[in-house]
Amino acid sequence: MSDTRTLIEVLHQTVTAADARMTEENQIGLRIAGRTQGIIRGVVLLLVIAAAINFYLIQDLAEGMHSMTASMESMHGDVSRVNADMHQITAAVTAMTDQVRSLPPMREDLVFMSQDMTRIAQTVQTIDGDMAGMDQHVATITNGIGTMAWRFDQLIQTTRGMGHSVNQMSQPVRTLDPFGVMGR
Repeated sequence: MSDTRTLIEVLHQTVTAADARMTEENQIGLRIAGRTQGIIRGVVLLLVIAAAINFYLIQDLAEGMHSMTASMESMHGDVSRVNADMHQITAAVTAMTDQVRSLPPMREDLVFMSQDMTRIAQTVQTIDGDMAGMDQHVATITNGIGTMAWRFDQLIQTTRGMGHSVNQMSQPVRTLDPFGVMGR
């Protein structure tokens, strides 16, 4: 009877020790699961933030491209006006050439030449104004391209920072599992 009681006590102690060890391992597993869940939530939050930043940068890029397109359309209009002005100058020079050819009625031709020269001067002033407008549009396009390059650089830096943050966040898991038993 004493042997049976001793056997039951030994069996009871073994079962109690095994239960305590399983409870301790279960608590460790729960802590690891909690930490892993926190890391996953952090990574998901970072991905959502990165997606929002990317959406904003893409939207801003689209607006910059729209502005650049509008500037180019305006510049095209300026070039068309310069072309029309050149036609006027050509017509004025042609008229002047015709007037020089008919020298006998010189007094009337000189009056016409004076009028043509006035029109030429006005056309040249219009061309000067159109050229100044074109310079402004080219400067706007140059600024837009510089801004786009800066934003792409910011996007690249943000993406690199996110990769570094993910590596730092995974460090606790790698520390708890140095042999890779839980997988990487």
